[in-house]
Amino acid sequence: MVGGLPTDKTVYAVASHSAKPHAILAAFRDGIYRSLNGGKDWTILKGSPASVVALAIHPEQAEVLYAVTGEGAVYRSEDGGTSWQQQTKAARVMGR
Repeated sequence: MVGGLPTDKTVYAVASHSAKPHAILAAFRDGIYRSLNGGKDWTILKGSPASVVALAIHPEQAEVLYAVTGEGAVYRSEDGGTSWQQQTKAARVMGR
């Protein structure tokens, strides 16, 4: 680990906000990690969705986050990642 961020795992998505460039999100299979100091220190967002493949931050409200899992479920956080609500059910993958 470097500053709390796993170095032996794959990063599936990264996001930052133009108004808060030092705040960075990184998605791993086990959850979402956040840095508030440009990547120097990281903490996992407890309760964040797992297997996230896409992250987004609302362009006007930096505390509103979105995460999409590999199964197609969409999650939203309105408090900077402290809590998450599932917005959609997992989508059925073609051929499965």
